[in-house]
Amino acid sequence: MFNKKIVILRGLPASGKSTFVKKNHLHDYVLSMDILRKMFCAPISIDDGKYFHISQDYNKQVAEMFMTLLKARLANGSFTVVDNTNLSARGFNEIIDLAKSHGFEILVVDFNTPMNECIERDKLRTFAVGENVIRKMASYKKVEFENTIDSNDKGSFNKFLNK
Repeated sequence: MFNKKIVILRGLPASGKSTFVKKNHLHDYVLSMDILRKMFCAPISIDDGKYFHISQDYNKQVAEMFMTLLKARLANGSFTVVDNTNLSARGFNEIIDLAKSHGFEILVVDFNTPMNECIERDKLRTFAVGENVIRKMASYKKVEFENTIDSNDKGSFNKFLNK
């Protein structure tokens, strides 16, 4: 049922991507740069433990590890959910091209949460990225992809999983 399918979540930080994963019981299939960052370096407590900072010092190694794991999952036909912002054209296109080259069915799930709502949600998160990061990412132009649905379209999502 899930073989050779990839779901690419795309949206601003705090737009609901990880909540979507939890609600749909997809955590066993997730590849996430944030999870890998925490494997490279423990979060650092700031503001007396109210917030934690995840170091960006290992981004190159994190990206390399992410791509290594993605390539392995694609090579063995594993259902995969990519839980990153996926707003950068270069990174998004690289994932799409790899998935296509392995014959995967691809679904992009867009999280169109308004920027100001993401900023407010981010303030409540333990691992906040900050308003400046969200504003910068909101300025990125999304790459068009033919098989894209809104995160609220449960029917199309379930149809993709079950076909």
